[in-house]
Amino acid sequence: NIDFKKIDMTAINKESFKTQYDYIISKRAIQNVLSSKLQLKIIDNLGNFLKKNGKMILVESSSTAQKNINSYRKKYKLNKIIPPFHNLFFDDYKIKKYNFKNIKLEKSVIINPK
Repeated sequence: NIDFKKIDMTAINKESFKTQYDYIISKRAIQNVLSSKLQLKIIDNLGNFLKKNGKMILVESSSTAQKNINSYRKKYKLNKIIPPFHNLFFDDYKIKKYNFKNIKLEKSVIINPK
């Protein structure tokens, strides 16, 4: 069974859904929230809706990955890529150090094109 929901992620709370899910997937959505504090809150709130062994997969841009990519672009004399005004790329350090209450961070993969 697949159940797709469309909802304002900044308004999600414990009452937003009546069920729990095996997977919650976000692809380049949370990075559109322009407050790192609110991004962390959203991730934690989404954890309320995971089943016991459920997984949350976040495919989002990170400031560290952006820095890594731009260092290689510079090496090959390519223009720096500037994040769009409507994105706040994840702060990898804050994500790793944040004390999530509803999820356990298992893995964070940062692009490093070597």
